[in-house]
Amino acid sequence: MRPQYVDCHIHLQDARIGKQLNALLDRGRKAGVTRFVCNGTNENDWPDVLKLAHDHHDVIPCFGLHPWHATSRTEEWLTLLEHYLRKIPSAVGEIGLDHWIEPRSNDDQQEVFLAQMALARKLNRPVAIHCLRAWDSLMEILRNEPPVPRGFHLHAFGGPDHLLSELISMGAFFSFPGTILNPDRSKQRRSVAFVPADRLLSETDAPDMSGPTKLLGQGLLDDSRKRISEPADLPLIVNELANLQANRHKSDQRALTERIYANARDFYGSIW
Repeated sequence: MRPQYVDCHIHLQDARIGKQLNALLDRGRKAGVTRFVCNGTNENDWPDVLKLAHDHHDVIPCFGLHPWHATSRTEEWLTLLEHYLRKIPSAVGEIGLDHWIEPRSNDDQQEVFLAQMALARKLNRPVAIHCLRAWDSLMEILRNEPPVPRGFHLHAFGGPDHLLSELISMGAFFSFPGTILNPDRSKQRRSVAFVPADRLLSETDAPDMSGPTKLLGQGLLDDSRKRISEPADLPLIVNELANLQANRHKSDQRALTERIYANARDFYGSIW
């Protein structure tokens, strides 16, 4: 049986993909990708995510207000977000905390994140979380707030290894994009080995976080002729996940591919 993959974090609505969308999807499908989990980031792109899900049966939509857009939200943002989440089977994402971006308001980020986690509990939806240089703040929230019943996905995980056990106990899943193909990403590569296989998901974060061009080939290019990541990269990413897992566990690419596919199907459940 042909291996099947799920790109659990992608931004198909990104302007850098634009007219290349159909080529990107076709290349992904030919590589064995059967689902594309498309994450919204702000009020302006939620309609685009909805249209993508209507136009393509294999696109799973997610609607969320990314921390980068917390300070530019309208007064009606939360009502509008619930409207989109109720309009179609979907997940809450991409949401989270980011203490790297400047300028920012940590208070606004936290307020927005808490509201969206509450909405995920209310609607019983899985959650996609972005966290960058804000792990102490994120952990404080997760420890003190009620759990989200459908669990949460920490995309492009870059947190400390010592948090993994606690996060797993809270219902976390983890994914790592094409950047793990870079040998200099030693911390992120090390983390892969500490994640149990039944908590791994796969992602590209397309069009961002591309791996080395020498490994992935030319693929699709943005307007400046720089390579963008794409779902067709997933087989190489999953193969590297298997190699890194093998440092601590018995793992091979096919077995891990099947495990990750099963994880994704279970995590997304009724919105699959």
